[in-house]
Amino acid sequence: MLMSAVYDEHSYGSAPQGGDINYLFDGVSLRLVPRAEGPKQGGLLSKFYSATKVNTIGKPFSNLAVPYAPGFYIDKYGKASWL
Repeated sequence: MLMSAVYDEHSYGSAPQGGDINYLFDGVSLRLVPRAEGPKQGGLLSKFYSATKVNTIGKPFSNLAVPYAPGFYIDKYGKASWL
């Protein structure tokens, strides 16, 4: 039986390091994930953007992928919060 899968990307398409242009220049990593993961990860990213008030246009931020770790972020004041 085939598993239904979609591509997940890092850096995110909404980040300056992501998107089509960076993909063309090998700056974006794609990985097949189960179809159910796409909306789940998109929801976590949306929650992150809302919680941190990140504006991805012209305002730099960094992200780091930590496999198997729960989602969290550290704000500009050094406070860690879990998603």
